[in-house]
Parts: sequence; C-alpha cells; structure tokens
Amino acid sequence: MVLAAIIGAGRMGCAIGGQLALKGATVRLYDHTEFTRQRAIQVARGMLQELVEQGNILPEDKQQAILRLSASATHGVDIVFEAVPEDLRLKREVFEAVDKACSSSSTIIATNSINYMVEDFAGGTSHRVCGVRFLHPVFLIDLVEVSGRSVEAVDASKSLLEGIGMQPFVYGRDNFGERRKLYQDEVQAIYAAHQASAKSRAHTLASTGATTSLMTSGQSFVQGKECVICCSRESNAILYPCGHVETCVACGETLQTSQQPMCPVCRRLIERIVKVDAC
Repeated sequence: MVLAAIIGAGRMGCAIGGQLALKGATVRLYDHTEFTRQRAIQVARGMLQELVEQGNILPEDKQQAILRLSASATHGVDIVFEAVPEDLRLKREVFEAVDKACSSSSTIIATNSINYMVEDFAGGTSHRVCGVRFLHPVFLIDLVEVSGRSVEAVDASKSLLEGIGMQPFVYGRDNFGERRKLYQDEVQAIYAAHQASAKSRAHTLASTGATTSLMTSGQSFVQGKECVICCSRESNAILYPCGHVETCVACGETLQTSQQPMCPVCRRLIERIVKVDAC
C-alpha cells in the first residue's frame, strides 16, 4: 500500500488527494492551519460526492476513498506531493521543511508545478526529488507527467505510481519534450468510460444483492447551523477558497453568480461551491 502526503490543500491538492485515495493510496492532506486541513478533508469529500452524483463512481468507491483520507503530517510516507501556489520562494521553503521533516531516506519529494522544474527550488534537498504533474481535471485521469534530472527519482516515482494503477509518462523521454495536456473530447471519453463501468458494476451489485456498509471517518464540517442568508435551510455549502460554511447550497450558488460573488463572512471572492458531504 502506498502512503502519500499532499502539502498544500487547495483545490489542486484536494483533487490530487482524492484521486490517489480512489486509486487505493492512503493519503495525508496537510496545510498550514488546522482549519484549512479540516476544510481540505471536507472539500475532497464534496468532490468525491460530485463524482457519485455524476455517475462516474459508486457510493462504495467514495466511502472507501474517504477512509483513506486524513489530515496529518508527512512522517513515514512513501512520497510527498507539493501542491502550493506557484511561488518560487514558497516552494523552496516547503521543500526545505519537508526535507527536514521526512525521517526516511527512501521518501520521494515531488512537485506538481507546471511553471518550474523541480531543480529550480530543490537544491540542497537530501531526499530524491522529481516533478509529478497531475493532468486537469485530475479526478479519474490516470495519466500523470513525471520529470526531473535524477533518473533514479523519476524511475522510482514512475514505479510507485504504476503500482496504484496510474499511467505515468516521463517528460522529455516519452513525449519528446512537450507538456502533455488533455483536450475536452479526451476528458469526455474518459468520463464516459467511467460512467459505463460504474453503471455495469452497480447492475452487478444489484443483481447479486451485494451491499457495502462502511463507517466513514470524521464528522461533518457543520451540523444543524442555519444559512445566514435565507435562515430556513441548513448551511451545507463550503465557499471556496475561504472555507466558510455559512450558507445553504442554493444561496451559495446565488452569491456565486451575483455581480460581487463574495463570502458573507470574510468578503473573499467565491471561486467554487462544494456541498458538505454529511455521509
């Protein structure tokens, strides 16, 4: 079993964590405060629930993935994925801190950066380092780009990712130096295949009478709190990126489409609404 840590639990970090958990890895999401760490777990759970509602995965898949997600540190992990904003100084600080925190010499430290190569900020790192770029939209996309000057680190990362069913390719070796991106028709074809697979598996489970009963870890981000706008429905929408849960989904969506889509608490712009997963 692969044990992975994600440093930087923003939208990309949550998506990477959720995708790795779906593939069977045990994932630790880490961010700079306890609030953002717990928010990350709820955002990842909400993203997984969206996949269920879209018919891409089964509820059982979501429940299994949730059990593999936690908010904790990097000790003893096989690989660390850095997913902080594209700030060179910040990335250097993160790599330095992770390098000191990881006691195992076998741990690989990887960056998801698209603008920088890992060598731009990993100088002096004692661990093996490489780039591992997850292709948008991350969830259910098995293709992943591995890069770096260390053949040992690149090959070790490639082997680890292949072990959980990902399809890594090496930048500059397998694709002649072009940054791979997925086009909309490719993404649609991938998601259509997952929907067909999920439908077939659901039919098989129904025909055999098989059920999955799983207790999920953690509790809902909020419980029984009224929406601050309509005051009639439960607040069940995570306003991203600030993480406040103060509105219901309907009022949150109304805010998001208004001329000034701002959180009613901190006044930060709303980029996305993620429904709290209370399962």
